[in-house]
Parts: sequence; structure tokens; C-alpha cells
Amino acid sequence: MNYSICRTLEQLVYRRRIRDFEYLKEVLQTCWEQIGQDVIYRPRYTSTVSQMIVGLVATGGGHIEHRFD
Repeated sequence: MNYSICRTLEQLVYRRRIRDFEYLKEVLQTCWEQIGQDVIYRPRYTSTVSQMIVGLVATGGGHIEHRFD
């Protein structure tokens, strides 16, 4: 999953107080549905895929999260 989309999902999930693992699964599903296809297909999200590949090659498969902040 693209880091930008993951951050968007993370922001939605962090608004909730997670009680247990089962509730976390429900919250993840609900939050994922809130994101919607229009957000997923935004150019800023889809264009980072090629940047991720370049970053992975440059770092030899190492961490690249810092490149997208």
C-alpha cells in the first residue's frame, strides 16, 4: 500500500480509541471505506509508486519512509 494512503488511513484510525483487536479490525474496515476511490486515485498518491521503486533501488531495499514526509 502506498505510504500516503497508509498515512491517511492511520490518521482516521487514530481518531478512535481502540479497545481490542476485534474492534481494531472493524475500525480499519470502516476507515478504509471512508477514504474512497477518489482519494486513492489522486495523482499525488499514484505518482509516488515510481518514487518508491527508485527509493528502494537507491537504498538497496532499505527503509524509504523518510523520503515521503
